[in-house]
Amino acid sequence: DGFDINVIKSFTKKNFPKTRHKLKAQTSKIVSSFKAPAVSCTFVREYKGHRDGIWDVGVSNINSPLVGTASADRTAAIWGTDSGKCILRYVGHQGSVNSIKFHPTQDLVLTGSGDGSAHV
Repeated sequence: DGFDINVIKSFTKKNFPKTRHKLKAQTSKIVSSFKAPAVSCTFVREYKGHRDGIWDVGVSNINSPLVGTASADRTAAIWGTDSGKCILRYVGHQGSVNSIKFHPTQDLVLTGSGDGSAHV
């Protein structure tokens, strides 16, 4: 049980200069690691108000910039990016709110919960 020499030769620095490939012994799996470019980040604003962890964050720019958060505290919140204040808190789920998505062209928000429901 081995590797085809032509497959091994195709995974060289010449063909993939920004990756490192390792072949695991006695398997046909290939493990890759990629070098990411350096990224610079700065703190802009903090949004406080949930009583438990935040599972998802969404952003909308339709009328005014908004940030939405989905939390394990069973709520979703819509925040004003300029003020940092909670504009709306949704409390309709019976379980943790795991995801939040804004509609790309309309003023609609979709939330998904661990209770098995999605609300618009």
